[in-house]
Amino acid sequence: MERLTFGFESFKKDVYEKKPELFSQLAQGQSPKYMVFACSDSRVCPSVVLGFQPGEAFIVRNIAAMVPPYCQKRYSGAGAAIEYAVLHLKVENIVVIGHSCCGGIKGLMSIKDDGTTTTDFIEEWVKVCLPAKEKVQGEFASLAFAEQCTECEKAAVKVSLENLKTYPFVKDAVEKGSLRLIGAHYDFVNGKFEIW
Repeated sequence: MERLTFGFESFKKDVYEKKPELFSQLAQGQSPKYMVFACSDSRVCPSVVLGFQPGEAFIVRNIAAMVPPYCQKRYSGAGAAIEYAVLHLKVENIVVIGHSCCGGIKGLMSIKDDGTTTTDFIEEWVKVCLPAKEKVQGEFASLAFAEQCTECEKAAVKVSLENLKTYPFVKDAVEKGSLRLIGAHYDFVNGKFEIW
């Protein structure tokens, strides 16, 4: 509790009290230009890494920053966030950010071929990007496992970008030119950020 209290007091002194106009404006509503899918990993906070200020980005964080395909019966949390961001907030960009040393991707790459699982939720979730694993195993079979994971971190972003296009309202906004889909990879080990 002390850490949380200290953190808030620091934020209040260093940010909130120094930007009263911003917070007054945010009290009226939000109009972020970005929706960001990022990993829940504690080392890769997108607001810190990209310097987002309050109100700039509508952020969804989950294991391995994955975007599931459109389905009204599964993954409704992700679907609701995408629908809200695109139809109500009118975001102009959806960014999917993979990152180095991702445990979710390592888990995806470690799923047994026989389909057996050892977790209640994790493996089922990361199967969202199973096509990325299959691509990496086909194209980079000669690489060491760690290098395959790095390739899969980027391939999973590409799968997520394709999955975004399965949402009718995303596809429509992209075709109209009011929405752009952006992939990125943050290598926090080497301090690099790649965008495509």
